[in-house]
Amino acid sequence: MTFGILLRMGWRNVWRNSRRTTITVSALVLAQVLMVLFTGLMWGMTRQLEHTVTHLTVGDFQIHHEDYLAELSLYDTIDSYQEIHDRLATAGIHVAPRWYGYGLVANDRTKKSAGVHVQAVDLEQEQLVTDLHLPKYLEQGHYLSGAVKTIPREKPGRRRLEGLDAALGIDFAADEMELEAEEEESLVVEEIVLGKKVARILRAEIGDQLVLVTTGRDGSIGNELLRVVGILDNIGESFDRTRVVVGKRAFTRLFSFPENVTHELALRTSQLTTKQEVQTLLKGSLSPSIELRSWREVMPLIADVVTMMNVSTMILTFIIYMAAALVVLNAVLMMVFERLREFGVMKAIGTKPLQLVGLILLETIMLTLIASGFGWSLAYPLNLWLVHRGLDMGPFAPNGFDFSGTTIDPLMRSVSDLEIFLQPTLLLFLITICSALYPAWKAARIIPVKAIYSR
Repeated sequence: MTFGILLRMGWRNVWRNSRRTTITVSALVLAQVLMVLFTGLMWGMTRQLEHTVTHLTVGDFQIHHEDYLAELSLYDTIDSYQEIHDRLATAGIHVAPRWYGYGLVANDRTKKSAGVHVQAVDLEQEQLVTDLHLPKYLEQGHYLSGAVKTIPREKPGRRRLEGLDAALGIDFAADEMELEAEEEESLVVEEIVLGKKVARILRAEIGDQLVLVTTGRDGSIGNELLRVVGILDNIGESFDRTRVVVGKRAFTRLFSFPENVTHELALRTSQLTTKQEVQTLLKGSLSPSIELRSWREVMPLIADVVTMMNVSTMILTFIIYMAAALVVLNAVLMMVFERLREFGVMKAIGTKPLQLVGLILLETIMLTLIASGFGWSLAYPLNLWLVHRGLDMGPFAPNGFDFSGTTIDPLMRSVSDLEIFLQPTLLLFLITICSALYPAWKAARIIPVKAIYSR
């Protein structure tokens, strides 16, 4: 029996019972559409989560003192980091140094204060590593620009002492000249960007002047007048609640920090680079106390969430496709039992058991091909709508979903990769073919005499 004959017989048998075929195809179409849409949304969420971690906060890799992440100590630093920076920059890897400390910030206008985690950045290098400076991540204002504002110091000379000399009979002229000499310099006000919840606690607005008080590296008390230029949007729970961002100059003065010393180096690779490749580039540059970590090692809880989401996608795929497999198994079994005499006659005239198996599998593949065609025609426009419009979960989570301190936008968008169509389709073919093996095996074991005279 040639393949052409098997193909014609299979197509005829598929539509022998059109109602059963329609029900079976509909079940397969529903399963495929659900899996394409669900897979697209889950992949979109994991990519957004990874993007938030790598493009807004952590970077692809980070370099720290071995004790820094555990202790967050002001003194666990990377000394002479410029050598590391230059070696990585030569290999096309962007590197941004960062400095961290803790302090107390107060808003003079509202008389509100809060403890904050101070992050300092190199403005030029940071923009090559993270996207935090982009307007879409700011609720108000703009990111640090490096500009400073000078405010003339108040001179308590004639304005404050006017009338006192006459009333007391004292000449303040000499004292006034001395005070004016001491107050010649103007105040230099640096910029500061606040986390969303820090701004709410301080009731801060753009243009407000804040006083930040810290304990320096040398034990001295540092204080700085800073001007609010931006309020960040939802970046992450811990970031929004405690983080403020300043420039390197302000941090250096606040914490009495030496040059060429930093707490963290964040790395952005221009292409997929493994940790081993980066370590090879840095061979001989890192002291034993300095460690290179990938973002998964820096944020293990986020990495676990990504893994869990991928596993949950696989589990749901298995459940939905097992239900579809049962529908296919039932349909093919009914097809076999309805055609027992036909199969008996075919075996009696010389049809081989493997040819019967091939016929049953061919009919199953035809059903799956029809279902896949309809499934793709429905899933593609629906997925395209989810890519551009997204699924708005704002009513359930107005501020987004928080995963271990990282926020995912409540507008869930799908992805348009070809893989999200191919993977469910190939899995559907595998499941349906496996479900048809038992009916095909039953057909191959039919005894012609019993099948021909069966009722």
